[in-house]
Amino acid sequence: MTAKVQNINRAKVTVHTFGDARRCPTCGSTQRGKYGHSRTSRLTPTKLEPWTHLVARRCKCAKCETPRIDYFREIRTDDQSN
Repeated sequence: MTAKVQNINRAKVTVHTFGDARRCPTCGSTQRGKYGHSRTSRLTPTKLEPWTHLVARRCKCAKCETPRIDYFREIRTDDQSN
């Protein structure tokens, strides 16, 4: 038997955005609030995809307040990695 564990500290996220055009799919706005919590994952770079890190940042649309996670692919050197 498994029990459901609820994390009350996390807001529900309804939208995930990738790429350069980070628009709210609900209202189309590019305005957003401050980035909140972020999470970084290490990637193995290849010739076609040279990124070393995938960063996920939580935010809300400034117009309609839709919560979302924006994803960024980054190329970092060893001294920039945290």
